Amino acid sequence: MSIFPSVDIHTGGSADYTDAAVIMVTAGAKQKTGEYRLDLMQRNASIVEEIVDEITARNSVLTFSVYVQGEYGINDVTLSVSCVFSGRGVERIIEGRLTTREYEALTHSASLLHQAAAALEGGKLGKEFHF
Repeated sequence: MSIFPSVDIHTGGSADYTDAAVIMVTAGAKQKTGEYRLDLMQRNASIVEEIVDEITARNSVLTFSVYVQGEYGINDVTLSVSCVFSGRGVERIIEGRLTTREYEALTHSASLLHQAAAALEGGKLGKEFHF
């Protein structure tokens, strides 16, 4: 009797992650007998590069930390927000609809970051500044 249900593990392709919200690469190629670890690392790096190239060849909506200038009414701070990402990098920030609670949390985070930046400029971070 199995405690966990069986899982279908298979080799996938781009059709398997086209509409994915998150893509996680958890493992790489198996080390071959006699293969040096540095060679294995290079093979695995090539696999990841291929995946990233394929993902960035199309526009994707991903979360990135970017400098906001007016989005959500917030200026002059770097926040993690949804963006359209392509092979050229971040194309634009997407201002999604936020609940009141989400908006308050986002603006609170921005305020704390502004305060921390001001404290750094004034040399007070760690002395008089508390989050």
